[in-house]
Amino acid sequence: MLDGLTKRFGDLQVVDHLSLEIHDREFFVLLGPSGCGKTTVLRMMAGLDAPTSGTITLGDTVVNHLDPRRRDVAMVFQSYALYPHMTVAENIEAPLLGRGGSRREGRAARARQVREAAEILGLGELLGRKPAALSGGQRQRVALARALVRRPQLFLMDEPLSNLDAKLRTRTRLDLVDLWRQLDATIVFVTHDQVEAMTMATRIAVMADGILHQVGAPTDVYDDPDDLFAATFLGSPPINVLEVADLEPSTNGLGPLPTGTTQLGVRPEHLRTVSEDAPAGELALLRGTVRGREALGHEVHVVARVGARDVVARQPAHDATPAPGSPIILGFHPSDALAFDRDGARVR
Repeated sequence: MLDGLTKRFGDLQVVDHLSLEIHDREFFVLLGPSGCGKTTVLRMMAGLDAPTSGTITLGDTVVNHLDPRRRDVAMVFQSYALYPHMTVAENIEAPLLGRGGSRREGRAARARQVREAAEILGLGELLGRKPAALSGGQRQRVALARALVRRPQLFLMDEPLSNLDAKLRTRTRLDLVDLWRQLDATIVFVTHDQVEAMTMATRIAVMADGILHQVGAPTDVYDDPDDLFAATFLGSPPINVLEVADLEPSTNGLGPLPTGTTQLGVRPEHLRTVSEDAPAGELALLRGTVRGREALGHEVHVVARVGARDVVARQPAHDATPAPGSPIILGFHPSDALAFDRDGARVR
């Protein structure tokens, strides 16, 4: 539980009165652009940074003034932070020794814990190697095993997949979710990658400039964003933002809009091409010029210039689209449009 959590560095406010309830045994993702304060939140939870104000509660205990070692949390960093002179086994064992043990006391118990963590993460055959002899994905799994070996009540993960290539990121996402289910653990995961958030999280918290914009299940935030920032940050291609003033001369079927609406958001999957002689029916229409066509195999992204801005329509791969420079009509159902006011707040 985070209650009114605030962090300032001099005159710079990095986190602004953040309140969150993180449920036991959930995979919770802090999502936002670089510099939004999400890593600072994680570091305050770990005890690496002290909050300027507000409280951090783990279980039933307020931990603001507890030393990091007494918080029963484990943190996985973006940079892996492995000891280069130690083997995989020694790196995994390091947190156990850091709790005041020695290399003689509990050696058999520690070795068993290291083996168990290594087997869960598929590192059993690599225990004798040093980090320099490992791939990036293997190093990341060692960092995860080092966190796992302590069996903490809370795992904190700071962009742990950002150094992996695209194929390995996909596989590691699945491995992490499997690990979370296997351990029945609580994970707080920081990322700027919306795909990671959408595919891994039970709930996400969308942040920008140290401020919380929305909390909810990924599909709920995607389908029903509270403001324009949450709407634009989730989705690839991103949501199309249309000025109502620009739409009025070139659309029909739009109907009355909620009072205060100045902008509409339309997801690319809700736009489709309409022929000149086809009846529009209940569709709102946009008239523009094709700028480009991005074929992705399973689908096509059609980029069109409408008024002063580009819009993107996601189309089936087999659909024919006009050539660049040709006129195009795009239609959407008004019920699929999201309304926002001038400040980007949702209008319902």
